[in-house]
Amino acid sequence: MERDLGQPLATRFARGMTTLALTGSLLAGCAQEPTPLHQLGKAEYAGTWVHESARPDGTSHHMILIISADGTGTYRRCDVDGVLKSEMTADQFNITALDDFDIKAEVNLYGFGIELEFLVNEPPSTSRGQRYLSVDGLRLAALDPGAEVEMAWPCNDD
Repeated sequence: MERDLGQPLATRFARGMTTLALTGSLLAGCAQEPTPLHQLGKAEYAGTWVHESARPDGTSHHMILIISADGTGTYRRCDVDGVLKSEMTADQFNITALDDFDIKAEVNLYGFGIELEFLVNEPPSTSRGQRYLSVDGLRLAALDPGAEVEMAWPCNDD
């Protein structure tokens, strides 16, 4: 069951960089410990998930989401709309909650936990032998274990 974001890209972008609903709330103390996926009953979310798309109108979307079985992860997203480029990176996050609607995580920034929320549009599924996960309006494909991420990254271009 796919959830529709129901808002144009510009609106979602303006509300907090489309992908991360970065609550911006700083929590007292250190970031929470990660919750292993098996404790959440969500082992199928583990993997390296990628999305890469480019359109003739100059817009493109690129995402890498790595979710480890131990409840940690890495996130990187780049959106290009003409000459406007936006990038969001979370090199190390700890999953604090996960269901088929949201992935809630925390990033430790100078000893403070910053909450992140990823919208799950469609939980992991398999189609024609390929695993997919839809997050924040993008359909990501799972890479085979051990495969290298090979993707052009337009946010690095000058």
